[in-house]
Amino acid sequence: MKAQSMLLTALLAVSMVSVSAWAAGPQSGNPPPRPAFSDFDTDNDGYITSQELSAFQSKRMQERAENGGRMQYAGMRPELSDIDTDGDNLISEEEFLSHQMMGPRGPGRGNKSNW
Repeated sequence: MKAQSMLLTALLAVSMVSVSAWAAGPQSGNPPPRPAFSDFDTDNDGYITSQELSAFQSKRMQERAENGGRMQYAGMRPELSDIDTDGDNLISEEEFLSHQMMGPRGPGRGNKSNW
């Protein structure tokens, strides 16, 4: 009887873990893929403006919230001035790609997207 009780408890525990993992879905694993330059440059002029950057970041945060995604990097969203290395108040594709090579804590320090 004791062995049956232990077996039943173990099966219940495994079932609960399995259901939790299934309910958590894909958002609990790896971060979403990094966005492409064209995801930001909505007017296709070859540059990302502060309005385009802000609109994309807001949209992405909304999507994550709706999907139950974690917001652990929400406070680390880059500003235009963090990416705009030539000071023209626009982000070129080169500046964008250079920023994409950075992790949230600097070069080579992780690959989680903080957009």
